[in-house]
Amino acid sequence: MRMPARIRLAWQVLLSTLWFIPTLLVVSGAGLAVVLVQISPQIDPAVLEKFPRVFGASPERARGMLVAIAGSMVTVAGVTFSITIVAVTQASA
Repeated sequence: MRMPARIRLAWQVLLSTLWFIPTLLVVSGAGLAVVLVQISPQIDPAVLEKFPRVFGASPERARGMLVAIAGSMVTVAGVTFSITIVAVTQASA
């Protein structure tokens, strides 16, 4: 079944926008997080022992992961800002 040309064009325009795919990924990640939080108490302890990285993370491990993510985000933001400043400086010269 083929999509009509208008729908196909609208889909291509939507995919070519800057924020569609990142927004889709964020919404999907948030939905997955809600689902995993809801099913986590219902998981059998044997499964938790078999897959400790998926379900059995302790609060300390989660905190460490968040610290690493936050640190890398600050680093990326700093590098991006520095590159932007260099580009503006070069353009104004």
